[in-house]
Amino acid sequence: MERSDGETGAFGRDFRICLWATFMIQSFQSMFFMYPQVLYVQGFSLAASGWLMSAFNLASTASRPVAGRLVERAGFRNTLVAACLGLTAFTIPLLVARSGIALFALRLGMGFFWGVAMVGVSSYQSLAVPPERRGSAFALVSMAYVLPQLTLFVLVERFVSLGYVRLFVASVIVVDLLAAWLSLSFRGDLRTGKGEARVWGAWSDLPKVPGFWVLLGTILCWSVVNSSILQYLPMLAASRGCNASAFIAVNAAMSLVVRLLFAQAMNHMDRRIMLCGALTLMGGMTLLLLVARTNAWFIAIGVVYGFGMGFGFPAMLALMPDIFPEHLRPKGVSVSFFALDLGFIVSPFLVGYGGQLLGLDATFALIGVTGAVTVATLYFRAWRRIRNA
Repeated sequence: MERSDGETGAFGRDFRICLWATFMIQSFQSMFFMYPQVLYVQGFSLAASGWLMSAFNLASTASRPVAGRLVERAGFRNTLVAACLGLTAFTIPLLVARSGIALFALRLGMGFFWGVAMVGVSSYQSLAVPPERRGSAFALVSMAYVLPQLTLFVLVERFVSLGYVRLFVASVIVVDLLAAWLSLSFRGDLRTGKGEARVWGAWSDLPKVPGFWVLLGTILCWSVVNSSILQYLPMLAASRGCNASAFIAVNAAMSLVVRLLFAQAMNHMDRRIMLCGALTLMGGMTLLLLVARTNAWFIAIGVVYGFGMGFGFPAMLALMPDIFPEHLRPKGVSVSFFALDLGFIVSPFLVGYGGQLLGLDATFALIGVTGAVTVATLYFRAWRRIRNA
């Protein structure tokens, strides 16, 4: 990718495009946090909902290695436009599809193209942001991940609560098309500033990078805990007569406040401590879901959980380019998101079947505490030995 004189700063043209593209692509996933509730309204069981949610995440995970190669071969613009149009094509049939097999196939298609889109925009970011600006830059990027939870999630939650399922689907289609239009603004050239073709590293080089395995393990822990909460807490809240946005919106708002207040400070903070400490806090907070029975409880939990999210997620995004050298970055980012997706595959089964056996609240608590203990162990046994993080 070529760099102009003004491109080294985190607030250049390319970076602003990345922010908007991240917002649009993440909006797709955030809006589908209401999908388990949609499936419940349509008569699907909790276990069936788990399969349909996992289909998306399974396909997204499978797409990551393919996406890394597509970015290197086809360029950013072509990859992103094709991925967003693919999302649109597989979302439109949701307006009429009702059979489990059809929905499963559609969710697979959505997951594949969403995974490609996320690798494309994330690789673009990792190459555009200079090392000294990664803390603040990825704090801003991570705001684009949670803003949909404050805006479009609240909108579609209202649609679903009123029974307007097709309006929910139509809203997602509009977002898909906007993302495709915005993707036309990305640069497509993957050449160096001297006009020479960039030389990319091999897949076999990745495991040799210091911190490779511990990064993937930490991301997987984060993913299992966070995906369980974000995808299924709306069902727990609804079962107790509470609003899902009491947690989702408050969590998003708090994480935004943290990223705004500490964005510059994050350039100088130890990102290993940020990520591991945040997940330990978030996992511990799931214990309070055992007693949460009012909107006030969900708001209080959302505040603390969002505080952890505010620090943890930017740290995770910034650790990817910290760990992987530039010639391995597209592949490294794709593998990192592969680990992130694995949690989204596993969590619907854990919550779906665990919820039927133990109840949703106890399942959340078990997942959260296990994740907190695991990531604390990874920090003290592995992360502290890695210097380049």
